[in-house]
Amino acid sequence: MLIQHCLLPVVPPRIFAIIVDVNARYTRPLEAPPAFEPLETFRFPLRLGTGLTWLLFAIIFVLATTSLKVPAFYIRSLFLWVVGAGLFTQYSFVVIEYTSRGYQEVPKLSGSMMFWNNNMRMWQVITIVLTALLLGALVTDEWSRIVYLVVLSAMLPVAISGVVLGGSLIIALNPLTWFSTVRRFGINRASITFAVLQAALMFTTTTLVAQFEQIDGFHLLWIVPLVVLLAIVTVRSLGVLLNSRSAELGLLVNQSSERHEQALLEHERLVVHDFISGLYPLARADKLGEAWTRLSNNLARDDWARALLALDHLRTWEDQRLALRLALELIERHVHASEMAAAWSHYDYVHRATAGDVKLLSGRAALALGRTAAGLDQTQQAADGLRHFTADFPNHPGEDDALKLRLKLALVDRDIDVGDIHHDLRGHRDLIVDPEARELIRRVRRMQGRGTSPS
Repeated sequence: MLIQHCLLPVVPPRIFAIIVDVNARYTRPLEAPPAFEPLETFRFPLRLGTGLTWLLFAIIFVLATTSLKVPAFYIRSLFLWVVGAGLFTQYSFVVIEYTSRGYQEVPKLSGSMMFWNNNMRMWQVITIVLTALLLGALVTDEWSRIVYLVVLSAMLPVAISGVVLGGSLIIALNPLTWFSTVRRFGINRASITFAVLQAALMFTTTTLVAQFEQIDGFHLLWIVPLVVLLAIVTVRSLGVLLNSRSAELGLLVNQSSERHEQALLEHERLVVHDFISGLYPLARADKLGEAWTRLSNNLARDDWARALLALDHLRTWEDQRLALRLALELIERHVHASEMAAAWSHYDYVHRATAGDVKLLSGRAALALGRTAAGLDQTQQAADGLRHFTADFPNHPGEDDALKLRLKLALVDRDIDVGDIHHDLRGHRDLIVDPEARELIRRVRRMQGRGTSPS
């Protein structure tokens, strides 16, 4: 409240210009946001921490699996399965959670992951798995069981990921939530990658279980580590998928390609704002030529990629002359590139800012806008741009075309004033005898109730 009653010192324009110029030269340059590193899926196991974790799980599960071959080691095998499954589940929680938030690195595996404290996620996952097994036991038909396993393999990770990201058990067990989440995943590279990895993991796991008695201990030494590696990559892939669809799923992420693009755009806005602010003293001093030279040179450095940001900032000024100059330049560039929709968007602003008294930079742009006018609004605006064509672009080879185009526009909108067209025709006696021009004049005058065409 105190600030509202403080009187700010009035800085003379000349001193103000010096202050801004000094700040522009000695302010530390704005730093661009660090480059975004896309989340890795298949290279994730190659990281040192992940590789050591995979090796540890491979040893645990190899010992647990091979121990099943020896009846005397059943208890040891059970202990290893409980420890391994508990650690791997908690590690999967961490991988999914950190990856979905956008982190390339995840915390290293530690013994504390076995102590769940007040974390209910493990018990929720156990409840989900037991529920799935109970429902599976009710399915007796072989083909129905296959269908159930396929659907379960697709939906179970979705339910578990909902628990990992803070959802309740009731929501995680709701089939409607599963299908809604899968629909939001959509069809994209991340979802296809996860689906393929998930299918491969399901196939290798079911094959290993079905053929376990026929597989000797030597083959288990490389099959089990392969399955563990595939499981880690699949879990990582699920996290990458959640991160890529964070906007659709309503997830709060710390890093993502979208957030990085937003950061880059915000950086571009700040850079443009910083530069445009330095032009303000020149505009106040009525040095528009120098201001335009600096602006055009600056925009040319990156091929006018920041022109729209600059125009948005300039349009907030009370003095619109520099913004109009930039808009006219953009019209020329869009017309040259045959991007008429973009050209019309800038021309609409120029037409409104000048109250229809438009002077484009080239006759080519005026003719192009006139030929592509659609609807009454654009027809009137295009006619205004052609009204002073002869005076704005003397000796232009398209003068005759401009006059004919004005007449054609007048046939679309009777409110277009063509009263001065006879003045323009005085210097174009060859156009008066042109059959097309004479027919256009006759039709316009008849439509507007001004008599017959001139002889």
